[in-house]
Amino acid sequence: MSFVPEGASKRRLVGLASVVAFVLAAGPVLAQGWPWDWGWGGSNREPPRPREPVYREAPPPQQPYQSSSRSICLQLEQRLAQEINRGSQSRDLLPKIEQDIRAAERQYRMSEAQLERNDCYEYFLFAKSLRRTRACVDLNRRVEEARRRLEELEAQRQQIISSGSRSYRDDIIRELARNNCGATYQQQARQLNPFGSIWQDEDSGGFYGGQFGTLPYATYRTVCVKIFGGNYFSASLFTPPHPFNRDAPVCV
Repeated sequence: MSFVPEGASKRRLVGLASVVAFVLAAGPVLAQGWPWDWGWGGSNREPPRPREPVYREAPPPQQPYQSSSRSICLQLEQRLAQEINRGSQSRDLLPKIEQDIRAAERQYRMSEAQLERNDCYEYFLFAKSLRRTRACVDLNRRVEEARRRLEELEAQRQQIISSGSRSYRDDIIRELARNNCGATYQQQARQLNPFGSIWQDEDSGGFYGGQFGTLPYATYRTVCVKIFGGNYFSASLFTPPHPFNRDAPVCV
């Protein structure tokens, strides 16, 4: 039997107890193998694998900007054609209305003179009143009808004249130029500039001679015709001459 000092025995017991406590505390961590993989009965988990990318369908192709711009140009050109046709129709009506005005004026003057000849008025100082006889009442009715007709025709004439000055044609041409719908529209828009007109001569553009600059009043209907058979269909109902080349692919 060997002799062990009492102090040394106590130190051994304390050291053994410390080792046991450390092993018990580190057990769960060692069982997970983290953060040190010492290979002590750890888990057999596989190493992480990179996740496969999720397959997604490609987004639908967006409409190209050119197609959208072409649609805007076509709408503006149709609006321009309607505005030109409306102005042309109004100008065609104006001579007839003026002729009707002259006829209504003649009828009014004749009826008024007939009232005077038939002594249908009574005068007292500065007042004039109609005699209430049957003939005078009928003549006065004709005078009033001629006067109302003349007022209606004058109102129609003024409306046509004022609508021509309120035309949206200039605004549409500016929008066509702003949307790059053609060099012709851009040229006309520059000529419409009130500040640019100072540097332009009188014949360089503007409203004259049945056309606005190089833009004629007339609009056209474009059709596609088959060479054999003669069948045809419309490409555009109202269009100015400038976009004719855009209607050509429709016939292919």
